[in-house]
Amino acid sequence: MFDPVFAFVIALAVGVVLAVGFVLGRVTSRRPGPVGERLADSITSFGEELDVLSFDPSGPQATPEALEDYRFALDAYDRAKTAASAPDALSALKEGRAALIRLEARRNGRPVPIDALERRAPARRPSRAEPSTGERFVATGRGNGTTEVLIDRPEPGRPAIADLVFSGKGNLLVAGHVRTEARIETLDEPQVIWIDDYRGRVFLPVECTHLKVRVENGHSSTWTARFLSIDHAAVLERELQGDCAEVVTYKGPPGKVTVQVRAERSWELKAVNERNGDYAARDYYAGVSDVGDSMLKMEVRPGDLLVMTMDGPGFWSLHAGD
Repeated sequence: MFDPVFAFVIALAVGVVLAVGFVLGRVTSRRPGPVGERLADSITSFGEELDVLSFDPSGPQATPEALEDYRFALDAYDRAKTAASAPDALSALKEGRAALIRLEARRNGRPVPIDALERRAPARRPSRAEPSTGERFVATGRGNGTTEVLIDRPEPGRPAIADLVFSGKGNLLVAGHVRTEARIETLDEPQVIWIDDYRGRVFLPVECTHLKVRVENGHSSTWTARFLSIDHAAVLERELQGDCAEVVTYKGPPGKVTVQVRAERSWELKAVNERNGDYAARDYYAGVSDVGDSMLKMEVRPGDLLVMTMDGPGFWSLHAGD
C-alpha cells in the first residue's frame, strides 16, 4: 500500500544526499572560477611562498616599513583569492610579489626597489606587464609603450639573466634600470636594440632593480621576459658559438678569449668579475667591440661573466686560449 508520508521522507533523504554530494564535489574538486586554472595555480603558489616566509612580525627585523610590506602581501593574497576577474587577480598578485621583494631587500640591508610607473603620467599608455597566468619570474607585454618590469630574482642578492623573446614587427629597446628609494638611473646604454623578431639573454647586475622594455612601431607585437639565475649562463671552457645576445660563464684558466663575429651592425663583448661578493653594472674590467665582421682578443679570468650584445642579426664564436 502506497504511503505518501514514507515516500516524501525517502525523496527528502535522497535530495539531501545529492545536495551534500554536490557541495562536497565543489569543495574537493579544483574549480578555478573566473581566473582560470593556471592563474589559480599561481595564486596558490604565492600563498605557499607566504607560508614558508621566515619573517617574524614581532622580531627585530619588523620595522614599520617591513611590517607594512608584510601586511600588504597578505592583503594582496586575499584579494587575489577572492578576485572576480583575471585582471583583478593578476593586479593583486603583482602587487603582493612586489611587496615581498621590498620586504626581502629591507631584511637584508639592500636598496629597496620601488615601482613608480603607475604613479607617472606617460605620454603614451604603457604596455601591460602582468603575465597572463601570473607565473612567477615571468613578465609579458603587448604593443607599443615603455614598461619597467620589477625584477623578481630567483636568487636575491645575486646577478640574474633575462631571457627575452620578442615576436612581431617593431623596434625593441631593452635596458637595465635602477629605481629605488634613493636612486633612479638607467644602467649604461640599452643592452638590446633590435628590429622585429628577437631572442636573446640580458645580464642583470645586482644593483639592477627593473628591466625597462620599450617598443615602437609594434602595435601587434608581444614580448616575454623570463628571469633566470646566473647559474643558467652558457658555459665556455674551450669554444662556444651563438647568434644573439648571451651571458656566458668562463670556466677556463687565466688567459685570452678570441671572439670572431660575422655581423652588419655593432656588437660588444664585456667581462665582469665578482668583487666583494657583488657584480655591479660598472665592474666590467675588459671589453672589445666593433662594427661588422671582426676577430679580436680579450683578457679573461676564471669565473668571469662574459656579456655578449649585438645590434642586429649575426653569428659569433668564442675560443679560449692564446
